[in-house]
Amino acid sequence: MAAAIGAEFVPAAQGGAVERVLAGTAHWTDSRPLLLEGGVPLLEGAVANLVNRAGPVVLLAADETQYDIHHPLPYYTSLERLVHRLSHRFVDGAVAVSEHVAADLRRLIDGPVRVAHPFILQERFERLGAISPALDDRRLLAVGEHRPAMAYDRLVSAVERAETDVTLDLVGKGTENAPGGDAVRRHGFVSEEAFVDRFAAASGFAFVGLAGAFPVTTLEAMRAGVPPIVSDRIGTAPLVADVEPRLVTEPDPDCIAATLDWYFDPDTDRFALSEAARERSEAFSEERLLPVFEDAFASVLEALR
Repeated sequence: MAAAIGAEFVPAAQGGAVERVLAGTAHWTDSRPLLLEGGVPLLEGAVANLVNRAGPVVLLAADETQYDIHHPLPYYTSLERLVHRLSHRFVDGAVAVSEHVAADLRRLIDGPVRVAHPFILQERFERLGAISPALDDRRLLAVGEHRPAMAYDRLVSAVERAETDVTLDLVGKGTENAPGGDAVRRHGFVSEEAFVDRFAAASGFAFVGLAGAFPVTTLEAMRAGVPPIVSDRIGTAPLVADVEPRLVTEPDPDCIAATLDWYFDPDTDRFALSEAARERSEAFSEERLLPVFEDAFASVLEALR
């Protein structure tokens, strides 16, 4: 997204609040806009705006930062939450990755907010669209970095509680250290080839995190024809509900287990769900949505003039 608008990439400061404040005072972008991605650079960008070292500060809201401010999550501290809330006062405008995020943002900033959904990279979009998943099997796939928001502990617990005999594959950075069990295969970070192969071997997909702005992995599952079971707290939940409302669950182990038992029941037509999911994914290619982001960003800047 940033490359499409010709952005110069600047890594966010590492360390605590002091390091981020100092980094903010060191920025000098003249009148050029400063685009912040997610909550990590929020304080740094806010300081740059406060000391007039940047043009318009625009936030690409693509994580659970805003959700946490309004619905506190257990893995953020009160201080982090306060810093994030105050930093939003120095954000001039925003592009949100979902209506879910935009609604939270409009309670925090007075400037323009536009929505532009993230997308599947074009080459991956084509590759996933060509595979035939193993829908007759009972193999559940979850993709994403092992961190508290993903709630892998709850997913593993749900797999253990389900009456159906399910194998769970965890793929992503740090998943080799995720909770395990007899039915859990932890793969860690994998190559692109192995990533596609995991979708081809999957019968179902799960993203049952405590929060998620608009997880692209759920779109990738749909593109691969692997119906996703998702938490009702993530931005793609309405999209998945369009495929089948029962695919959306609370992020509670018992609720997830019940959904798994329904999904893998012989009477559930997983092939029909697969077809519906893949059809719904057509709208989320890079080709279609990258121009939408460019227009949204330009619209925010125009509104700030």
